[in-house]
Amino acid sequence: MRFDTELEVQLSNLKHNIQHLRDDFLRHNQIIFMVKANAYGHGLSEIVAYAHTECGINNFGVATLAEAIHLRNSFPQMNFLLWVFSEINMQDSELSRAYNELNIYPVIGRFQDLKTLLADHAEVPIVLKFNTGMNRLGIDIDRVDDVIALLKKHKINQIHHLMTHFSSSYIKLKHNDRTHKQYESFCDIKDNFAKAGIGISGTSVANSGAIEQKFGLEESHVRPGLMLYGPRSLSNGHWNGKIISSLRSCVIRIREIKRGTPIGYGGHICHANGHIVYLPIGYGDGLLTYYSGLEVKYKDFVGKFIGRVNMDISQIYFEKLPPGLDQGSVLSVWDETQSSIDRIVAHTKTIPYQLFTSITSRVSRRYYS
Repeated sequence: MRFDTELEVQLSNLKHNIQHLRDDFLRHNQIIFMVKANAYGHGLSEIVAYAHTECGINNFGVATLAEAIHLRNSFPQMNFLLWVFSEINMQDSELSRAYNELNIYPVIGRFQDLKTLLADHAEVPIVLKFNTGMNRLGIDIDRVDDVIALLKKHKINQIHHLMTHFSSSYIKLKHNDRTHKQYESFCDIKDNFAKAGIGISGTSVANSGAIEQKFGLEESHVRPGLMLYGPRSLSNGHWNGKIISSLRSCVIRIREIKRGTPIGYGGHICHANGHIVYLPIGYGDGLLTYYSGLEVKYKDFVGKFIGRVNMDISQIYFEKLPPGLDQGSVLSVWDETQSSIDRIVAHTKTIPYQLFTSITSRVSRRYYS
């Protein structure tokens, strides 16, 4: 753990984002809030507890059964639903008992897992995910008839939920593009179920990118992830969320530097006279090595990460030392503005997901409401 570097999480921004989603994008859709990967790095238990009690979210999506068990055990008195999307462990008889005992929904994406569910967990709601072009998880389309036949064999005439996953909804929609084709395939699957006399209680297709483009909202549910943490998926979209976190670090040393002086591992040569500000944050905290060269502001002064990002420490170069900047002063790597995230994403050539989820447990999380 650290004392001088922390991720500050503004929970009121999360509430704003959820209300923005409900007011400006949704129709009558229910929300399945994606909180996998430690709530995108922001703290799984804290985000779920707040979103449920303060924002009325009753459905949460995780990637692993272990995440779901952790949440159920952490909040045994909270009446929310948990959906496991990836690592469902259906073939492990000991682990899969949790679906019955803890009221957790496995998202079935393999035909064999459906057979196991029907044979061994008959009382667990049936949630089916079909592969319409993502080609990752999901039952392949050519097995729709097999699925229907298996359900009929077990005298199932109603399933709880049907879904698919868009691969390219973060790209601006165009007529007959990949996202439209995936949705057409999903509608065909729904039609096949209807013709077979199998009802569907709920459906979902829209992830953050699709929601931002108001696509797929005809279904009963949506599955927002990134957008509720603040960032937008489309640079020209209509999402005006607030970033819910800021990554801050306190200065632990300042020294003057002369042009030509080597700095840190590899002996990076300082390009000009100035000052080096040292921060207790490095790749051991999730500050990725390609942050080198990224600009950082202190009031109206611009500094820049210089040299190699170390495991525990990074260096910021300022040509002129900003007034008031001293040991103990706080610098923000990112703050609660879209522009700060956009700037880092552009420089590091990565995505907001990676920025958030890279922050390790050594960085403490502080929550404000």
